[in-house]
Amino acid sequence: MQSDPHILAFLAGDLPFYAIAEIGSNHNGDLDLARRLIRAAADAGAHAVKFQSWQAPLLLNCMDEGKDGALTPSTVLPILERLEIPADWHPLLVAACRDCGVDFLSTPFDPARAGLLAEVGAAAIKIASGDLTYDQLLVAVAALGKPVILSTGMAEPDEIRRAVALLRDHGAPPVMLLHCIGAYPPEVGDANILVLDELRETFGLPVGFSDHYMSNEMAFAAFARGARVFEKHFTLSRDAGTPDAPFAMEPAHFRDLVDGLGRLSLALGDGRKRCMDSERDGRIGGRRSLFAGRDLAAGAVLTAADIAIVRPAIGDFAPADLEAVVGRPLARPVKRGQPLRQADFDGSGSGGNSAGA
Repeated sequence: MQSDPHILAFLAGDLPFYAIAEIGSNHNGDLDLARRLIRAAADAGAHAVKFQSWQAPLLLNCMDEGKDGALTPSTVLPILERLEIPADWHPLLVAACRDCGVDFLSTPFDPARAGLLAEVGAAAIKIASGDLTYDQLLVAVAALGKPVILSTGMAEPDEIRRAVALLRDHGAPPVMLLHCIGAYPPEVGDANILVLDELRETFGLPVGFSDHYMSNEMAFAAFARGARVFEKHFTLSRDAGTPDAPFAMEPAHFRDLVDGLGRLSLALGDGRKRCMDSERDGRIGGRRSLFAGRDLAAGAVLTAADIAIVRPAIGDFAPADLEAVVGRPLARPVKRGQPLRQADFDGSGSGGNSAGA
């Protein structure tokens, strides 16, 4: 059973990244399926699962307006009503997440649902890209004091600045910004991964990637540009028939994401260039030293033609020492193929190498 939320460990710098499995509507109105999704996400390595908490009449207008201006009952509202997570599910989902050792997150779509999420103990609150301009929701969420994950899909820079300012001015919770392309799935050319640099430098906040691509390559590229929070839609099967399933990740794919991010976290290192322990043998086998290019007698004054600059680096002289060696007389004979040693010039030591062993 989970104790402290993973997101607190991430914000404290104790987790190298934070992976969110976005269940969205893939529970299909079935509490047992929602629990199975939580378990599958935990088994796939997710740090958190995220739901969407709406009240359909507060999310979508009850009427559709046609091109002629005529109003007809909304055809989408009944779908939202069917997929709405009841208030009394929320504590049950929180308990299921704790049992599986993952954080419970959700996206509220109205201030009342935001309050419910705080009441049941959500580890953080996600603001959907579409609600980045919903001031009343931002103010209500900020006042809860929970970490906030703010998606920036479809947003212009000034809109992001305004949303962040509202959060800071009305409670100043920890905020993470997710780069997002609000298409399902987006075009490759729209990924704009480099914008992560701008978000990080402009706002000084942790950044991440709400990833709607069908592969993990964009997420890995985002990691290389500083993204550390990752969100992917999650389903047991892309054939589940729910609205989110066709662009969601199945468990094995999500596991590939988490494992890949783990490897990248190790691969980043500390940024200091040095010879690593695993490469030290390569310095011997892959570098060169000075060898006798022919049999040389004691007293011979070395010329460049007498010396071979070849691998491995087992002699006392590196290629950079060539000019210092040329013109020096040998104190003892050296056979072709022997590495040149300091003792070959001053006569010190046992002369084991000069014996041609």
